[in-house]
Amino acid sequence: MAKPIQRRVFLRGAFATATALCGAAIVRAEDATHQIVIDGFAFAPDDLQITVGDSVSWINRDAAPHTVSDIDEGFESGTLRKGESFAMAFLEPGRYGYICKFHPKMKATIIVSR
Repeated sequence: MAKPIQRRVFLRGAFATATALCGAAIVRAEDATHQIVIDGFAFAPDDLQITVGDSVSWINRDAAPHTVSDIDEGFESGTLRKGESFAMAFLEPGRYGYICKFHPKMKATIIVSR
């Protein structure tokens, strides 16, 4: 499976839609941006269905640090402290399971379709 394009973005304060633009990915007008909130040691939503080209942004609202780590090692956010975000575009269809490396019971899935 091809690696999604990723970019680590640090935000303090309000979520900025502009963080959805990742690397050299071209975001079409019909591509959507989805947000996943990390709060209470959980990803919400924990299952998300999106379309190829859509972007996902995760924001950590917990006081504890977390990661967004692909189970197949296709993407990795690094440590996200409270208020920090990670965003990426998904350019290939498939199922992307991910966890928090600090708290492996935190699990979620992105399902990307055409």
